[in-house]
Amino acid sequence: MIGLGVYALFAPVKQSEPAKTVAPVRAKSQPFAELARQYKLLHPEPANWWLESGDEAGQERNMVRTAVALKEHGDVISVVLAKYRDTSELTRALDAAFPTRWITFQRGGISQSVFQDDGTASMGLPSLEICFVPRAERGGQPSGLWYKREWNAVMVSAIDWPEKVFPAVLLHEMGHALFAKEKRPSSVAASDTDEFISEEITMHGLEDQVLARANGSYRIYQQIVTLRLWTRLLDHVGPVSWRDLLEKLAIDDLAELDKALGCTGCVREVAGVLFAQYLISLGVATIDSRTPEPDRQREKIALYRWLTHNGGG
Repeated sequence: MIGLGVYALFAPVKQSEPAKTVAPVRAKSQPFAELARQYKLLHPEPANWWLESGDEAGQERNMVRTAVALKEHGDVISVVLAKYRDTSELTRALDAAFPTRWITFQRGGISQSVFQDDGTASMGLPSLEICFVPRAERGGQPSGLWYKREWNAVMVSAIDWPEKVFPAVLLHEMGHALFAKEKRPSSVAASDTDEFISEEITMHGLEDQVLARANGSYRIYQQIVTLRLWTRLLDHVGPVSWRDLLEKLAIDDLAELDKALGCTGCVREVAGVLFAQYLISLGVATIDSRTPEPDRQREKIALYRWLTHNGGG
């Protein structure tokens, strides 16, 4: 799940997940509240949902259509894993850890499959559930994609995701599944701990790597935006921090990043995910370029806490 409180700022929802969630703070303490409002106005259209209702999808007369849709999306996920396998050590580990994936849909608070078990579960091979959430059951979801640890499932809103954004967000959440499978302490840590935040920083870093690989101009546009921010700080007195830089973000900067990802005017469900990613990726890039290596992780944890809990106020 996108773990930033700024996601809740953009698309507030009632949280129902006990893990990997952060309670949003009051908007008056958020310097990004106005920026988020303006960004919403750039993305007014709702998503197209290809799965409306779990009950309808599970009815016998609709089973073939549901099976075809799930298989198509399962094939897309297989292509994503193959295409981005060599992005990093983490993506290679994901491909090795989850050679099989169960594609399901949510129906009445449980997951349901329309496929027969291929036998891999009984053979003890590692696998992962990818569960698509229909429009009728989206209430309470913390993001467009998130990892539900108690199901060992990546939950995916059944919308038409942009081709060059979906891989990055999917692999982010699969990374959480991998860390849970490996029983890393961060996977069960409380949301205010350094361990939890460090895992989120790792996954947002992975997301940024995949976005850059999928979109050749993304890094260039990031650099353009960063240079703009620096020009707005020419009169700044004293050392410039990532906090100073982020507080100079303007709506035109986010529009440029949207352009790099081919997401100008994309639907609001996707924009909410991107808004959070833009903030943390710009902050992390600033830390990597200006902070001595021994201090970087501490600063990244501070960045994440600032975005999540204080919003800069």
